[in-house]
Amino acid sequence: MKKFVLVIAGLGLLTNSLLPQQSPVLTFETHALKAGINNNMTLCRYADPGSGGENVVWDFSSLQSTNDFTGKLTPHTRSKASEAFSTANTILNEFNTLFYLSVSPYKIEQTGYSTLDNSVMVTYNKPFVKMMFPFAMGDSYSGELYGSMKTGSFEFPLTGNYDVTADGYGKLILPGDITVENTLRVKTVKSYEIEATGSKQKTEVTVFRWYNSCNRYPLLVLAAIQTSYGSRTNCKYQAAYNNVISLQPTEADSELLPSVRVFPNPAVDYLTLEYTLTAPGDAVIDVYSINGSKMITLLNKQMDAGLYRITISPEKEGLTPGHYVIKASLQKTVITEEIIISK
Repeated sequence: MKKFVLVIAGLGLLTNSLLPQQSPVLTFETHALKAGINNNMTLCRYADPGSGGENVVWDFSSLQSTNDFTGKLTPHTRSKASEAFSTANTILNEFNTLFYLSVSPYKIEQTGYSTLDNSVMVTYNKPFVKMMFPFAMGDSYSGELYGSMKTGSFEFPLTGNYDVTADGYGKLILPGDITVENTLRVKTVKSYEIEATGSKQKTEVTVFRWYNSCNRYPLLVLAAIQTSYGSRTNCKYQAAYNNVISLQPTEADSELLPSVRVFPNPAVDYLTLEYTLTAPGDAVIDVYSINGSKMITLLNKQMDAGLYRITISPEKEGLTPGHYVIKASLQKTVITEEIIISK
């Protein structure tokens, strides 16, 4: 079950395209990683990140989603297991890895990372600067990093460098017919070597992240990881897009939002849509084909705050077996949910 939420502030929105905004400037107040505010994203297949520049259109509407995940951010509480990361004040837990971060009003430094069981630990004596504030189109910085990787009783030196550049500005198109104007793309290239038993392992990580003015965390992340060891080269890819896109000020992250739940999914004889409005407002629920054609409108009316349910028969509604997208517009919030009708 894949969800996409778009939060809209203000009037005059005629389509899913977001109204023009000022060029994004990443600041500590609006874009720093913040303990207690998690990052909900949808994993997807990797795609070519395209080119940088001004007024670029990045069309990722056909990204294939695979699963949902949450990056959890918590304060760093000192413990014996994490004493190697004593300068960190925030921990990001994602992909079964703990990233130790020092977040300040001027920059975010990664002081190291470890597996959940600490069987592998990388510590930076000279940290990797993940982001500097403020940061806007055309800004860039670079630096060196060094430290060590510890696995079991073995410890190996690590050296490297990094470059971070805001290299693009334009329109981002995501799955669910979501178009976000005025997005900023930040490109990070981090290269490092680990020397072990007389040989070197070289790794280069290239990450593209897209931001807008009112979302604390990236709208889309595309990462390519290339590792070389002797004559062998291995490439891995990670990709995810944010399933909560907002035009409200970032400080509104904790506000209650409308919600939609669809079950069972896949569905055969019946399908129930459970939706919640946290305040009175317009409620429109449509069903689209996977190609974007509107099939039916299930609801279009003014509703009071509350929990509601709609139960339908796919057969009676003319929904043949296949994949569909339910699009719910609730209180100026757009939520899309992928469903499967089975035989």
